[in-house]
Amino acid sequence: MVFFSSAQQRFIKLVAEANKPIVQNLNLQQYQELLPTDWYYTRYIETGQEVPLEIKQQRQEIRDKYNNLIQEINNE
Repeated sequence: MVFFSSAQQRFIKLVAEANKPIVQNLNLQQYQELLPTDWYYTRYIETGQEVPLEIKQQRQEIRDKYNNLIQEINNE
């Protein structure tokens, strides 16, 4: 287990706060990239028609991209 001094803990909190707008912006970008394919899931819920595999893969790639970026930012 790693223990941090109170100064280190304050620094970590400051970095997290500084990164908050960046992470919020990335979440917004992810939302905007996923939005054009949301209708596939609405159709699936309403009609039971499956979401095409390509769309599922595309959406997962988008989520993975942004999750990785956010993880990198949070680990700095």
